[in-house]
Amino acid sequence: MIERLPALLLLAPGCVELTPTLVELDDVGEACLGEAYVGTVDIADGQSATVSVTLEGCASACATDVSASCTAELEGTTIRVEAAGAYTLPSGSPTCPPVCTVVMATCETVALAAGTYTLAYAGDSGDFDVPGAVVELCVGELYPE
Repeated sequence: MIERLPALLLLAPGCVELTPTLVELDDVGEACLGEAYVGTVDIADGQSATVSVTLEGCASACATDVSASCTAELEGTTIRVEAAGAYTLPSGSPTCPPVCTVVMATCETVALAAGTYTLAYAGDSGDFDVPGAVVELCVGELYPE
């Protein structure tokens, strides 16, 4: 008995080449003083500070090869943050779990002497004092409208 198969099933695997999509992220998202989602950060005179950069808060759960890095360079009293990241999305229409992949990097400043500093990232900035308790200082825009 001969069965008729739909035309799409007659194509041998590999006949249609699907190319994954590389997503590159440069100086986007949000940079926060301190570890991600901590809130208040105490910075003492002579202490370095951690900067957490979230380049994308909700990439597909199917994302692979996720990478991210950042630098926090002190220029005068401005901490200039730069960040880059990337991930690959599969081609076609795969079924992905309904969860997010966060693309994030952390970097350290040099030791900061007492004074007022500016955290600058992605065209935004905010000021903080050393020594002091810094409450949720984030600059940039994680979910732009």
